[in-house]
Amino acid sequence: ADIREFTPSSWRSLIGVVPQDPVLFTGTIASNIAFGNLGATREQIEEAARQANCEFVWGMPHGFDTEIGRLSLSGGQRQRLAIARALLKKPAILAMDEATSSLDAASEYRVNDAIDKILSSRRTTCLIVAHRLSTIARAERIVVLEDGKITESGTYRQLVSRPNSRFRTLMAAQLDTTTADMLVSSNASPESNDGGDDNDSGFDYNPILEMQPAFARSLPVQILLDGVVFALTAVLLVHLLFTAQYHWPLAPVNYVLQLAGVLSLFISLIATICVVLTQAFRDSQQWPYMLTYLAVPVPPTLGNSTSSSNGTSLAMVYEPDVWSTAELAAWYVMDATTSALVQFLTLLYPSYLEARLILGLLAPLAVLSAAMELLPIHQSQTIVDIADTIRNTCNAALSLLFTAALCLWGFLVNRKQAWRTDGGTAAFGAAAIVLALISTALNFLYIPAKDQYTWLPHLIWVVVLWQSFLGWWWWVGGGRGVGEVEELLWREERRDRKRKARAARRSVRREKAQALWRNASESLGFIRKGNAESEAIEMVNVIAPDNSSFSAASTSPPMASSSTTANNTNAGTNGLCARIWLSPPLLAVSHFYHLLRRAHLAA
Repeated sequence: ADIREFTPSSWRSLIGVVPQDPVLFTGTIASNIAFGNLGATREQIEEAARQANCEFVWGMPHGFDTEIGRLSLSGGQRQRLAIARALLKKPAILAMDEATSSLDAASEYRVNDAIDKILSSRRTTCLIVAHRLSTIARAERIVVLEDGKITESGTYRQLVSRPNSRFRTLMAAQLDTTTADMLVSSNASPESNDGGDDNDSGFDYNPILEMQPAFARSLPVQILLDGVVFALTAVLLVHLLFTAQYHWPLAPVNYVLQLAGVLSLFISLIATICVVLTQAFRDSQQWPYMLTYLAVPVPPTLGNSTSSSNGTSLAMVYEPDVWSTAELAAWYVMDATTSALVQFLTLLYPSYLEARLILGLLAPLAVLSAAMELLPIHQSQTIVDIADTIRNTCNAALSLLFTAALCLWGFLVNRKQAWRTDGGTAAFGAAAIVLALISTALNFLYIPAKDQYTWLPHLIWVVVLWQSFLGWWWWVGGGRGVGEVEELLWREERRDRKRKARAARRSVRREKAQALWRNASESLGFIRKGNAESEAIEMVNVIAPDNSSFSAASTSPPMASSSTTANNTNAGTNGLCARIWLSPPLLAVSHFYHLLRRAHLAA
């Protein structure tokens, strides 16, 4: 039949329209649903409301007789009333123009559920104009319009299965590439690839749930694992602080690197948790006051948001705030620093020869892996892919080599000493090897899943830190040997002798200075005394002897003597402090302290 043969009123009566922003009039809910169908009964109005998921109407104070205005209801409620109004006339064609584009997640779900009911009834043909994948995925046939032309058409499965289709490109804005590939491999069937039946009868499953990412990529798992890693890092930091008195004398460089690695990871975790919780708090401040399912991308980049070819912003599954270049640079520098410190911990051990050998062979891999952390700042997908490949290869190689070295040393080279039960040596060894195997498995798991699990790098780093801490003490307890311990004790004793010699030299210099000052003070007092006596004799010869003059002259020598006595008292006080410090009791206490320190080092 030719549509031109029908009158406009006849074919318009068969079409129902649901606009993007429906209009409600002042009046009752029933009158708004029945607008344009004045002869509709209450039963028909309630049935249309039931089909459109308008269950909120029955919770109103007066039900369908509740008075409403243009803005009395939420966007989702107005949209469902518009669907009920369109369904009341039982249209043959239902046109929906971006019916869910301005709705929140909860309202969109209810509107889409109403659309599913309409489609399942098989009595109404729906023409859905939409950008959101959650809305168009339920359609039996999809037509892609671009620049006013139809560029592609087919079922959802067919369009998804085409690698270079325009529909797939638009879909990539709302789903990451990994999810799209999984969807293609799971949904593509021989019939769809060979151009089978285009009139697909619909889905016998929920396509949205099938495209849902794994729960391991969700926000709750991200917060949980970041908290676990934070706790493990804090416990390791406490261990390092409490073992500093033993660790530092044995290997200062190793201790400084371990402490720096733990602190850098601790700071990185604090920053990550702040970013995640801040974004979650922002999401909770918007209707429907719920958190996003997907984990927060850290750091967010320009690649997380996009727009369509005509400039219209596409709906996003997740749209975080985009960071500036300076913020991204600071974040990547922090990651590179943490990565370098963590990887170097697997290389430094107190043995001089082995440390030189390991640093010469494996340090370039650690430096290269850390440098690759800085390249994603270019925002070029090619550079990012190359950097990821190099970094993952270096990390996996370092982890595998370190695990192999631990196993060879513990099971072949030094099996007898490494698995001694005294001092917890065997426990340290077992824990170090188990963590080494776990870190190797996580590094190889991270290669194909680098863009899926944002919490995985921190988990790998904390496992490597604990592995290095336990492995180092295993090395000290079971592999260093008596000769190396005696050498360390000899070095500590030599440092102690040097400290005592420096203290003795300072004491001798102090006593010499005090003696010199004492002699100078006595000489100065003798000169003053001689001058005073000569002045007194001269006064006696020139002036007639007088009782007052004689008494004044006779009192001057005692004044000089009192000044000399004060200087001698100060010098005597300093000498007394030196004698007390070098007294046998204090020397015995100092000797006992050094013996106790040697015993600790030997243990």
